[in-house]
Amino acid sequence: MINKIPIRKIIISTLIIFSSFKITFAQNGDTYFPYMGRITRNRINIRASASTGSEVMGQLKKGQDVVIIGEDGNWCKIKPPQDATAWIYADFVKDGIVTKDNVNVRAGATLSSSVLGQLNEGDYVHVIKKIEDWYQIEMPEGMGYYVYKKFVKYLCPVDDYDFYLEKEKKTKELFKQAEEFRRKELRKRYFEVNYDLIIKKYQEIIDYNPDSLEAEKALQRIADAKEKKKIAQTRIKHKRLNLKIIKEFDKAEAKRRELIYSNEFNPFEYDKVIEMYQNIINKYPDSRAAKESLKRISQLKKLKQNKMTEWEKKESYEFTGILKKGKAKSTSKANFKIVDAYGNTSAFVFSDTVDLRAYQGRKVTISGTKYTIETTFSNPIPVIKIKKIKLAD
Repeated sequence: MINKIPIRKIIISTLIIFSSFKITFAQNGDTYFPYMGRITRNRINIRASASTGSEVMGQLKKGQDVVIIGEDGNWCKIKPPQDATAWIYADFVKDGIVTKDNVNVRAGATLSSSVLGQLNEGDYVHVIKKIEDWYQIEMPEGMGYYVYKKFVKYLCPVDDYDFYLEKEKKTKELFKQAEEFRRKELRKRYFEVNYDLIIKKYQEIIDYNPDSLEAEKALQRIADAKEKKKIAQTRIKHKRLNLKIIKEFDKAEAKRRELIYSNEFNPFEYDKVIEMYQNIINKYPDSRAAKESLKRISQLKKLKQNKMTEWEKKESYEFTGILKKGKAKSTSKANFKIVDAYGNTSAFVFSDTVDLRAYQGRKVTISGTKYTIETTFSNPIPVIKIKKIKLAD
């Protein structure tokens, strides 16, 4: 036996289903129109249409909230101010009623003005005044201006705006309280600071309003508190930096000074010193030496790059090292290489006058001119045409 469904329930269900299709979704389905947006930069132009070539109807300030009623590509359509007006050709309006379909409503009283939208026969307009062949009218419902989408941050649906503002106000109060507590705690000696309570107060802000600007700042404060807590714990456990760390750091510092004041340049030497600092960071990441090592690495990389640029521009080179067999990829001429004390290739070499096989496996000093630069390695290696070669001491 088939159960009969009451007509009233069918009508209500149908209305619910139908109404759900009237929502217009935006921003990948996360929001719907209309919604509230906040301007993220100062002096943002409001334009008559979704084009940088359209008329500028005004400007918005950073932090100003607007009602978004639609989107067009990279543009947000905003609800205009209450006193906003538009223009319509007077021949298409009689007694406030539009007499044709698809009549353009424009931003100004010219045919070249941007089109804000269209009205159809029978639509009503409120005429403010007439200037020549045009009527100035109140802005029709649903028409608006445009701002560039990347300068608009989504806030909430329009109906939730009052709740959003109240929540935003409370979030700011919570953040202010957390900031005052943090400042008070950080005035204490490092072993008296309650970092856990600082973190807790900022975490409450994140939990209460995770999408707020204060939540972003709270994340930074938590990261800072955790870092300070680690440092404090390290200082409590080790009042002085471990002598082993100091010894390693001083050794790296001495090598760094040698590089800086040396007249010679070897990119592999820079890599070795950078590796010394990196070992300190890896072994003692929470130490002061590790922080200083990060700075030293940055300085050395910049200095190495500058030296490398000067070095590559050189035309004459001199190297001392072991002569070994080794082929350059950039040219078939060079079948030997000079290897430094660390086993790194300093240069590929060749000679039109000397049989280099006689020097193979021996320590030599060579001088010559640049033939090309081998760039297939992490450090570019010159290919040298030898002018002089002699056994080194």
